[in-house]
Amino acid sequence: VPLQMVLGWRFAFLRGSIAAITDKRADLVLQAISGARVVKMAGWEQRFRDGIKALRAREVSGLRRAAAVGAMNEALFFSCSVVVSLVIFAVHVGTGRALRPGIV
Repeated sequence: VPLQMVLGWRFAFLRGSIAAITDKRADLVLQAISGARVVKMAGWEQRFRDGIKALRAREVSGLRRAAAVGAMNEALFFSCSVVVSLVIFAVHVGTGRALRPGIV
């Protein structure tokens, strides 16, 4: 289904951008941990905390969007066969033919 392909590409793009944000956040945490004494002496705790919180908020937002895209893709995957079957049966009956076990 072409829509599933588009959703798959979108999901892959979102995961890539989330990974970049996660890397930035991990680097910032590493900087804060490795330079804890300097951070404490200079009073930069709030600055690092705010930066880490902002990156984490962006990361969680991206994860939610990726989860929504993944859920839409799975819903489409599982409902597609049912919808196609219903359309086929509706067209068959709509053209005046009877549904018999031998046909179904």
